[in-house]
Amino acid sequence: MKTILLFLFSFSTITMWTQIIVPVPENKNSAEPKPSKALERSSEDVDFVEKKKIATEFNAANSQQLNYNQAYAYFNQKWNQFSRNPNRRTFSANEQQELQIYLGRMTQLEEKNPRSLLSYYLAGQHNTERYEALRLAEKSLPNDADVLKQLVAFNEIVGKFENERELLVRIFRLSIYPKTNIDYAQDVLASVANGGILVVHGWEDFL
Repeated sequence: MKTILLFLFSFSTITMWTQIIVPVPENKNSAEPKPSKALERSSEDVDFVEKKKIATEFNAANSQQLNYNQAYAYFNQKWNQFSRNPNRRTFSANEQQELQIYLGRMTQLEEKNPRSLLSYYLAGQHNTERYEALRLAEKSLPNDADVLKQLVAFNEIVGKFENERELLVRIFRLSIYPKTNIDYAQDVLASVANGGILVVHGWEDFL
């Protein structure tokens, strides 16, 4: 029997820029040696790291002036920005540190707030050891779209597929996704032969 699960695909657009570099003939009479491209790139990397360090320190100092809603808004904005990077599926060390700044402020102000609990789980990048925080967030926010989506992902990761199906039914009944997305997902599933395999990019692509 063909089992149908609801898959909703997230779309991300990758724009590729191609730059044509025309080599400039080297002036052989020049007495001053030119730095190699490798050295120039290394210098740029050092400058970038230093700027990120300064920006992180600035954010850490200023985060203490934020109220809870502001800290949550900054965390949410950064998490959405970092998690939608099409080139990788995990956060960099700098991104993780930046998220921790705003999460720290949130927990400092309202540690038991369900939004703080959800953000703590999100910052862990699907670390299953943080599940208890997600479970507590669901108790206060049982119909929250973000909480339900993370619960679906958790059950997918740990292999509890029956729980996953029940959560998908809840999401469907709550009309969290537009009907056009659901219709598209059903069309994609219908195109797969009985017993076929549908390959997706990651867990977010079938939510």
